[in-house]
Amino acid sequence: MWLVAAHDADYRQHYGDYGSGTLVVVERTGSEGIERSAKEIHFFFDRYELRPRSSNPEHQPIIVAHASRPHPEIQIIGVVLSAHWDLSPVAMR
Repeated sequence: MWLVAAHDADYRQHYGDYGSGTLVVVERTGSEGIERSAKEIHFFFDRYELRPRSSNPEHQPIIVAHASRPHPEIQIIGVVLSAHWDLSPVAMR
């Protein structure tokens, strides 16, 4: 999948906050390095959830409790503006 995304800060400056159901680009930092993926964000009173759009049971939501300090290991770095499933040369003919 190919994504076209806006940087999180730029998106917020021009369009304001995004709501539940928005597809965002998430960066996770861990012992295995940096991973970036697209997740659907959902806001709740005490947390927000970053849900994968996948039927694979290995892909589980990331649940982040609201706290007064940021979560350096999980950052929303962008907002998806469009997604393209197949850009192979065969599909472009």
